[in-house]
Amino acid sequence: MPVVDASDDTASVPVGSGGAVGSGGADISGSGGDSETIVDASNEETPNDGGPQCSVTSDRATVTVHLPSGATVDCASASDAGTTTSFVGKIKSGDNGVLVMDACEANQPCVADGLRIEVAAPGLDLSRLPHVWAEVQFQLGHFWQCQQSLQINTADPVDGSPSGGPAGRLLLAVVDGGEPFSGASYSVQRVRLGCSSEKGCGGIAPDNYAFDFTSTTAGASAPGLRLFMGDAANWKVADATFTVRNLRSFQSAACDDYWNFAYYIVAVP
Repeated sequence: MPVVDASDDTASVPVGSGGAVGSGGADISGSGGDSETIVDASNEETPNDGGPQCSVTSDRATVTVHLPSGATVDCASASDAGTTTSFVGKIKSGDNGVLVMDACEANQPCVADGLRIEVAAPGLDLSRLPHVWAEVQFQLGHFWQCQQSLQINTADPVDGSPSGGPAGRLLLAVVDGGEPFSGASYSVQRVRLGCSSEKGCGGIAPDNYAFDFTSTTAGASAPGLRLFMGDAANWKVADATFTVRNLRSFQSAACDDYWNFAYYIVAVP
């Protein structure tokens, strides 16, 4: 994930305007998915520990996927570590933390309500997602802690029915300790804030970080979004609007403690 110096910022701001990354020479380019950069913004001689950007949150997102076979894929599924579960279906219903879909394969009957996706995260509401065809990708990692990445995009129907709209549009992204998927329509940078002067023992400097979100599909002029830890904001990209929340974004001084970076992006109809 690329690091940026934003120690003078005190609130969530659009990237590219008013204290944003890009005006200070930081590289915020990326091709999406596995493009996650860290930009160093901690140029002060003493830690910046007086502003709201140095507050720490420990919010988490937990994803559980129930498959048509009856199997469950979640952080307790150690055998699924490092693999990506992918499927296509039609969203049937949703509430604050549960999305139910028909599970479908080409040339096969759909399994009604065959997929159930549970996402527990503060403030996340799935009830407003459109009832459309969608592709779901879910990846787990188990390196010291559980890392989770979930992405749901619109998809073309596999049952021969007419398309309800373009495929590949982001509906939901949830990342807790993991990374965006390769080819994602957004990229993320970690912005080091200069709240800590500890040395640590790993490759990521102990500190608080902000997230810089940019679109990889809407062109260079599309506005980005910077979110400090615990903040949420609406982000308009072309003709789409998303609610984005920074659940946590810090690096402790402990060894092999690289998983305190989490966020979600959910489409707003």
